[in-house]
Amino acid sequence: METSHRSDEARGGRDAVRTRRSLLDAAAAVLAEDATATSLATIAARAGVTKGALTHHFASRDALFEALADDSVERFRRRVRDRVDLSENRPGKLLRAYVNVLCDDVESPLGAGDAHDEYWSISLALHGTPAVERIFAEDAEWWTDNLRADGLEPDRVTLVSLAVDGLAALAVVNPGHARAMAPRVRAQLLELVDGGVGESARG
Repeated sequence: METSHRSDEARGGRDAVRTRRSLLDAAAAVLAEDATATSLATIAARAGVTKGALTHHFASRDALFEALADDSVERFRRRVRDRVDLSENRPGKLLRAYVNVLCDDVESPLGAGDAHDEYWSISLALHGTPAVERIFAEDAEWWTDNLRADGLEPDRVTLVSLAVDGLAALAVVNPGHARAMAPRVRAQLLELVDGGVGESARG
């Protein structure tokens, strides 16, 4: 009987995690499609749950958006870290991974996964929401610190990261144009990163 009770609790915990994940995914999808349609009822319907179930996990719209921003930031960091080639014995590993992940996202068809249509849509659509802006501002600072700690000249890191960020943001509002530009931009930015490796070594 005790074992059965623990099993029910574990199953309930897994269900809660799945529901929370569904709600975050639904909110991201709704924002990507139409930032003006992000009512709790719309998001709940997209996730296939009641509005009451949504407010059980997130007490307010702002609480949901803060959780969504936190989740999006962490998932994006994880994707870039997973792309780092640890066998590269030269500076710029993290920046190369950053460029490749964002360019992969831009070149992918919309809806192909947790790509720019999530991270950048959330950032742009929720601009003006103080708590969310704080989360993305702290994330930008985190990237600045970590990319600059990767061994390249700071100005080169800034130029490359701002350029690829701009491409990713463009992909939200003009995906076709950004997608057409992405291969050339990727090649040029990676060349710029690698061009700084020799300078870093000499310095």
